[in-house]
This record gives sequence, structure tokens and C-alpha cells, in this order.
Amino acid sequence: EERIRSYFIDQLDSQSFESLWKEFEGVSFDIIIDDGLHTFDAGKSTLENSFHKLRNGGIYIIEDVRGTSPIEFLSYFKENKKYNAQMVYLNRSNGSRPDCLAVLRKGYEAN
Repeated sequence: EERIRSYFIDQLDSQSFESLWKEFEGVSFDIIIDDGLHTFDAGKSTLENSFHKLRNGGIYIIEDVRGTSPIEFLSYFKENKKYNAQMVYLNRSNGSRPDCLAVLRKGYEAN
């Protein structure tokens, strides 16, 4: 659509993020959704390289957190108190495996 832009990057390469964010100098976002590789390392890298682009009060979502990733993210968020994060567990009505989202809010104290 006219107001939607998609960009492809290497989630494990900080240089890729630097190039992306140069396209958005001075811009901050209300919401960022990471629907990428669905691994802990990729989600962590994307978060660390993108959270600064979120406006105060904005929401950051890491989608399709599964396998051991929920445990890894919970441990990571416990160690990194700068993130106000919670895990949201989803049960799918079609009976497929349960899924999880990591949801973060910027500008609020971490619990």
C-alpha cells in the first residue's frame, strides 16, 4: 500500500541496521514489529539495533517466539532491566502449537 514500506535486512548484522535507519533519520515509530527469523539471537539483535527508533510510549513486538526462545528472552529481560517487557502466550484456536509474543513498552520503568 502507499503508506507501507518493507525493507529486507540481515538481522544478525549491525551494519544492515545502520543502513536501514539512515533511511529514517529523525524519525521515531509508534510501533515496531519484528517478524523475522524467529530465533533468540535474531530477535535480540533486532531489538538492540532498533529499540532506539521507538518513540517514548511506543510498543515493540517480537513475534513468533517459540521453542526455547521464551526462556532465553525472559532471562535476557531479567538481566537487562532497561526493557519493560512481558511475554504474551497465545493459544491458537486451530490446535496448532502455542505461540508467544515478547511485548515491550518504551519509556516505562521495567518491573
